[in-house]
Amino acid sequence: MEGKRHSAADVRLRQIVDLRQASAAADPSARAQLWRVARELRLELGDSVPKLPAASALGISVKALDHWVSRGAVPTFRRPGTNRSSVETDAVLDLLEEVADLRRTGVASAVIATAVGRVEDKGRMRRKLRPNESAAELRRTYETTTAADRLRIAAELSAVQARLAAGGLRS
Repeated sequence: MEGKRHSAADVRLRQIVDLRQASAAADPSARAQLWRVARELRLELGDSVPKLPAASALGISVKALDHWVSRGAVPTFRRPGTNRSSVETDAVLDLLEEVADLRRTGVASAVIATAVGRVEDKGRMRRKLRPNESAAELRRTYETTTAADRLRIAAELSAVQARLAAGGLRS
């Protein structure tokens, strides 16, 4: 059963990337429909994807994915009370989209490294803030970020609070 779940997540990741790429060549009305379907599929995956289907979709081993995670290049997510971490879904999708683009253009070596660099350059590989993080996770985040990163995070939180307040919701 575990293997089927991984293969389903792997397939779902690839389907979402295929839809995103097809939407780039589609007319505006078809593009909106493709993005809506891709968004619905994305919501099925949740906040994170286990490492095995993420690595499988990227065409690398779990050990290679762990290498990128340990370097801080690929953000992970760990639910409170567990020791197992998984990869953030949006990070995997962004990375998979870059890998697909690189392979389509004929790049055969250092594909993952190039894709990680391109996604980081676009500013899309940042770790998302999660509620209820443990003190150890908060400390690790503090130690691995710069003052500028922490300032950006504070600004993002302030913007979220302002949007909530504008919608009539209290934070």
